[in-house]
Amino acid sequence: MDAYVHAGLVAAAYLQAKDELNYNKWKAIEKEEAKNAGIPLN
Repeated sequence: MDAYVHAGLVAAAYLQAKDELNYNKWKAIEKEEAKNAGIPLN
């Protein structure tokens, strides 16, 4: 759960920095960590 939350924060920071490449990378990490934590995503 912590890794999922952290990945979301990192992705948000990259979004603010307008760094699309790293944003997409961290959104994928966030999605994987959600799966690992048993959190259903739409």
